[in-house]
Amino acid sequence: MTKYLAALLMFFVVWPSFAADPNGYTAKYECRAGGPNCNVDVAGLAQQACQQTITTGTTPTTDWSAINWSNNVICIEAGDHTDRGTLTLRSSGTSGTYKVLRYYRSSDNNDEPWNQSVGNRAIVSALRTGNKDYWLVHRLSFTQQRTTPHIFVENDSTSDHLIFSRLLGEGIGGSGDETIFRISGTDNWLQNSVARNCQVAKGRSYVAIGFGNATRVRIVNNETYDCAKGISTGFNSANDGVVVENNDVYVTPAFYTNCVGQDDPLGDCSKAKVLVGISSGGVSQAGASRYVHNRLWGIRWCDTSVSCSGGGAAGVAMGGGYDAPANWVLKLNNIIMDSAGGIINAVGSSSSSANHSTIGNIIYKIRPSNGAENGGIQFYAASGSVGNNVHEVYLNSFIDVQGSGWIEFGGVKNSDVRCNTVINSSPATSIASGSGTEMDSNVYYGTKGGGEAHRIVRTLNAWIKNTAYSAGAVVRPTIETGWAYMATQSGVSGPSAPAFCQSLGCVITDGGIVWKAIRAPYTFHRKLRTVVGGEPAVIPYAQVHTSAPEISGCPSTIGSRQGIGVNDDAIF
Repeated sequence: MTKYLAALLMFFVVWPSFAADPNGYTAKYECRAGGPNCNVDVAGLAQQACQQTITTGTTPTTDWSAINWSNNVICIEAGDHTDRGTLTLRSSGTSGTYKVLRYYRSSDNNDEPWNQSVGNRAIVSALRTGNKDYWLVHRLSFTQQRTTPHIFVENDSTSDHLIFSRLLGEGIGGSGDETIFRISGTDNWLQNSVARNCQVAKGRSYVAIGFGNATRVRIVNNETYDCAKGISTGFNSANDGVVVENNDVYVTPAFYTNCVGQDDPLGDCSKAKVLVGISSGGVSQAGASRYVHNRLWGIRWCDTSVSCSGGGAAGVAMGGGYDAPANWVLKLNNIIMDSAGGIINAVGSSSSSANHSTIGNIIYKIRPSNGAENGGIQFYAASGSVGNNVHEVYLNSFIDVQGSGWIEFGGVKNSDVRCNTVINSSPATSIASGSGTEMDSNVYYGTKGGGEAHRIVRTLNAWIKNTAYSAGAVVRPTIETGWAYMATQSGVSGPSAPAFCQSLGCVITDGGIVWKAIRAPYTFHRKLRTVVGGEPAVIPYAQVHTSAPEISGCPSTIGSRQGIGVNDDAIF
């Protein structure tokens, strides 16, 4: 059982910060000068002078044979190079001397590929790593409509220490569930890049970023949108120490349909199957897969008349496929909102996943889609499975989760569901837990609580004048603001609404009552690659004050059970 007792204002788990993005967060696994997990000066490498420049006129113009692979810095000038075909790396760098394949134009202002005009992009058809090592590939565009991956580090590749940074990829299609950026191998990075606008085909789930049988692959600070799958593992693959951190993964209204094959920006379906697909996990406790601090939104039930492979079309934000066990998975401090489903564990007739830690996430505004219901978190044991499931679900916030319940949790053994906060949401369903599972000490606002010995239940109704309230009662203003206030003493409210203050912990006198602000909206930023400064988004009630009942209601024993989740200590 991982000891996650310290919670930030939104129940996020606190980690130290270095520099900061618009959300005040710095990815721990980004490659950068002084990076704690990849101390490679990517910015410095990318500024090195070109030793060779390939222009659109470099002959021959139908292949890449003009490249002198003894050079350490090879530049690709802005222009369309797709007639040259696939570029395959032919030499390796070293740990002390990375080789660089980078963008060049004479008037370069260091702009991002997705902000460049088509004429200013250096467009390459595809890249293969050829089992070569120690390369930085930087600021290139892979925008040709293709039926095989734009960048392909094969599952069985021996390529290692490759850094793919600030790339643009789009337009994947094909007869299989192909991928724009397929990053496998060992110690390889995809960071600060955009993958988007996959092709659409009935019976196919095209992927923006994929990996499988990967060892210490890091997917960090990227943005993906409008693909059937945003970031996804392969089925039944073994991933050792993979990290997916601080990505924006979403579906736009341009990807919505009316559920019968016609585009409709207000439609109840989409052309997407899952935002982050977890159909395989880590190989061991030490090699757990970690999905941390990502922002996911906008998915709907998949319109299978035009898109999506397999039997599933649930439109969940994060989860696994049927009969594909994914063990040793950490889901920490993610935001999921405005979707048809939150998190679903891999389930099936003969296999179940084990050792999942789902901690500190915010799940907001989950809605039924296409007449079907999902929940906030769905954890089920397979009907034929035996042994332990050993999941932990702690310190998550469920806000306005409608459908099949804030949690569906049936038959799972030796697990913990404790210290979560549920606000204005559908009650838990299918909570017939297996032996050894504890579901207790959850806090419910405006939500029917379960049969827990130590649950805390509060109404969350609009304030009413001239009304008796008990100490501990919770209200919101008559006009919804995303703020909640708790009575610090019993009394009768005044004849007119007070001017409710708006800072956490502030107090306001109302007739014979003093109200304290215990919950507040949380504003964060998303689309951190494509929107300068990020696009602001707001989640009501997501910040919590230390005087709220959920802070003192979480027992110290939450840290006492061993062998549950991904580890018995802090692991990220």
